[in-house]
Amino acid sequence: MTSPLINPLPLEEYASHEVVTYSYSGGRWVLIKSYALVDALTLYSAVKEIGTEIYIFPPDLDPNHFSNLDILLLQEPSISVPVDESLV
Repeated sequence: MTSPLINPLPLEEYASHEVVTYSYSGGRWVLIKSYALVDALTLYSAVKEIGTEIYIFPPDLDPNHFSNLDILLLQEPSISVPVDESLV
């Protein structure tokens, strides 16, 4: 499952917010670990380079509670995320 979304760099004030990382395998979401957002994005980049993909969610969102159709709908950006343009 490949996501069409690009991960922007978070503003510094959001970098330490807790998120959870999942992988998608065999038709189900597998929890990996909880990280600070900036660490999760670093991990995302590292595993992407070796051909693996992880997904980052807010800590209160478990993707296993959604159907496949819901997951596809979640891939469309619905809100704008503040990005520090000086880091891009």
